[in-house]
Amino acid sequence: MTEGLNRQRDVASKDTPPSRTPESTGILANFSLEQLDELAYKSVAVGFPLLTIGIITGAIWAESAWGSYWSWDPIETWALITWFVFLIYLHAKNAELERFSCRLYPPRLDSFRPSARFLA
Repeated sequence: MTEGLNRQRDVASKDTPPSRTPESTGILANFSLEQLDELAYKSVAVGFPLLTIGIITGAIWAESAWGSYWSWDPIETWALITWFVFLIYLHAKNAELERFSCRLYPPRLDSFRPSARFLA
């Protein structure tokens, strides 16, 4: 009995256009992977200095409030881990950009080329 139901469902599915899969729905489906990669890079490039300023000012405040700059509580520790993850990501992305930009441009002593890409 279920075999007949499955056969009817298979025949009906051939007549209807395929629906969008769950992976392709949503707002992110409108963007290419290159655009999403660029958005992620720019977001981290903006967030990293802000996180750095937050950690430094938090350490200064902690010194005046508790008498030590760093106490290794979970919030401070995870902020530092996040800072290192951002640092590794930005370093890897800049190394990738530097590798590809050397093929496009003649070699120069221009250390601002990866950061200039963000501003473009």
